[in-house]
Amino acid sequence: GYPGAKSCNTLVWANKLFWRAKIIYQVNNQAMTAKRFDAPFDNKINKYTDAFLTASYLAKDRLVSARKFEANKIKVISNCVIPETVKLSRSQICKELSFSENTFIITEVAFLSERKGQAYLIKALHLLFYRRKDLKENIKLLLVGDGEEAKNLKNLVIEKDLINNVYFLGYKKNSQDYIAASDIFILPSISNEDMPLVILTALQVGKPIIASNFAGIAQAIQSGVNGILIDYNLESHSNNLCDKIEELYSNPVLRNKLSIAAKESFLEYTPEKYGERISELYIQLLNRNSNVKR
Repeated sequence: GYPGAKSCNTLVWANKLFWRAKIIYQVNNQAMTAKRFDAPFDNKINKYTDAFLTASYLAKDRLVSARKFEANKIKVISNCVIPETVKLSRSQICKELSFSENTFIITEVAFLSERKGQAYLIKALHLLFYRRKDLKENIKLLLVGDGEEAKNLKNLVIEKDLINNVYFLGYKKNSQDYIAASDIFILPSISNEDMPLVILTALQVGKPIIASNFAGIAQAIQSGVNGILIDYNLESHSNNLCDKIEELYSNPVLRNKLSIAAKESFLEYTPEKYGERISELYIQLLNRNSNVKR
């Protein structure tokens, strides 16, 4: 989120001094709250930038509220992902992990960090098994990714007696294979999201999705249509996750409905769609009257 990398801000200033080209400044994630002496610097960045680009309306609103940028300069264009090829079948994944074919697999692909909500998901699984002891033998959670919270999360798994249910797989280049092999994909993020690319990959491979009703996630997921959104309330987050996991586990018809709609909705997030929208923005800027060196 803004102010982001110093190199981006340096380029805006250098362009003003030497090139006078059009500047599109892409901001991923939520802008930080301005500090006491940031206003003069932000005013110049705003003045010298022709357009800001974000993937979510929340990120746009944060640029306006936290940094006082002009709303009419901020364009929202959804992210895209290049369609991934699934190389390993569900059977191969089950064999690799020594699962039976009828195992109900839940997958999250994300950095192991507090903001990605893995702790809430682990607690949700614990709550589910407390309610439904019969499910403990059949449900497995795959956490794909590395991060600073790995040790704490592993300790939480031991504390909740889930060592036979939660698998830490580390970073995987072929993470799409583990998403495709799952029965449900979950992203229980609690902060600092824009439009996570992994959500788009889950749509592409047609997975039923449970995710937090937050930022660009809520733009990609229509709750009850191509996924299920969890209300953003940390006090009830684990309980809400538990409820929705149990609902999808018990309702294969709903899972199938969400899966079909997920694949259909991915058509809005292809590189081709993204290219069309970016091209429109470039054309708009280049058509403005200015002394641009081309």
